[in-house]
Amino acid sequence: MQKNRNRITDRLWIKGGVTILLICLFVCLSGIGYSDSQFPAFSTSEKGVFLTRLSEMTMHAPVQIATSKTFNWLREGTMYSEKITLVAAGDIMFHQPQITAAYDAALDAYDFTGTFSEIAPYIQSADYALANFETTTAGEDRGYSGYPMFNVPDAALDAIQGAGFDFLSTANNHAFDKKLYGVDRTIEQMNARGFTHTGTFAEGELTQDGIRFATQDVGGVMIGILSATYGLNGFEQVYDAETLENRVNLIDEEMLKTQLEKMSDQGIDLKIVFIHWGNEYQDVPASTQTELAEKLFDWGADVILGSHPHVIQKSAYQFSNGKKRYVIYSMGNFLSNQNRTRLTGIAHSERTEDGVMVYLTVSKNRAGQTRLDGVSYVPTWVYRKIENGQLVYTILPVDEETYLSGEAANWPESVFALMKESYDRTVSKLN
Repeated sequence: MQKNRNRITDRLWIKGGVTILLICLFVCLSGIGYSDSQFPAFSTSEKGVFLTRLSEMTMHAPVQIATSKTFNWLREGTMYSEKITLVAAGDIMFHQPQITAAYDAALDAYDFTGTFSEIAPYIQSADYALANFETTTAGEDRGYSGYPMFNVPDAALDAIQGAGFDFLSTANNHAFDKKLYGVDRTIEQMNARGFTHTGTFAEGELTQDGIRFATQDVGGVMIGILSATYGLNGFEQVYDAETLENRVNLIDEEMLKTQLEKMSDQGIDLKIVFIHWGNEYQDVPASTQTELAEKLFDWGADVILGSHPHVIQKSAYQFSNGKKRYVIYSMGNFLSNQNRTRLTGIAHSERTEDGVMVYLTVSKNRAGQTRLDGVSYVPTWVYRKIENGQLVYTILPVDEETYLSGEAANWPESVFALMKESYDRTVSKLN
């Protein structure tokens, strides 16, 4: 019996000594980067907790982390096994001159693809692309038209899809321009092309589960997108409360809070709110926007993408509940016929020519936590010119390396001057 006890004691001492040796070895080597195969032998659960704590440290102590090779290695090589890039753009509008310009009399058809030809590679470079579709596709029999009651040919959706967009937000003040028929047919045409969309809903689309947002798995990161609008240009006074509730997401704090909670219940990794708000042509967000943004972050939103003002408004990071979050109050006009020559009665109407593509880099770690790594921008500007007696619209990416260098295309000098002005205006807002 005594011999057995001695053997057990010896084994315990040996195991204890080995454990202490391993701990010392790990501590001594903590300043060196290793491959994943050399990671300390934690269990899966222990490793997850350890990495989670390191993730929190990177958020709160960036200077310290920047000097640590080990933590940088863990963050870049081990902690975040999934990394995706999203790109978002603001209002896509089609005024009557744009519709007329896209008509090909020889083919008796509409073609908008040229408008997106220059920015398509930028959109397609991202894993997932989002924008605000501020019009309807109610069909030719309802009459194609621009402001104030928008209805664009279906070919517009073909061009948007060809440019690389995956998601379209449909909650905006022009969503009901062709009434409920327009809502239904717009959704029908989006479904036919495989777009993800939300904000308005076809008849009977909403079910008893109360889900009013879209979801999409992008490279292993599950994103949820909630879209809402401040109003419907008076149509919110025309339809009864039940119809409105079943057909559109109007901004309602209780609804927004509930939907973000439902996203959490579903395990959504990244919660995006695409919201139509604010005052037209005002380049400073209203207090209603900033106050609601604070609440949305408190309720769990990770990213807020604003539209409607038709000019660019500021963007900002915010830390809420220990997590980095992001808002851009307005992304401006991605495409429209609004410009300084058309809106002469509006102060600083040149700002309506500006837009921005917002790139969001997102990582997901092996413990299932998602982090917003960073945000970058490519300003855009809508170029209008006369070619063979007809207007031509082209969305130009106004980046320093390519378009502002003059190497990409033979634009006239006067056009470069306007592009540079647009670039400076946009950068001043986003910095």
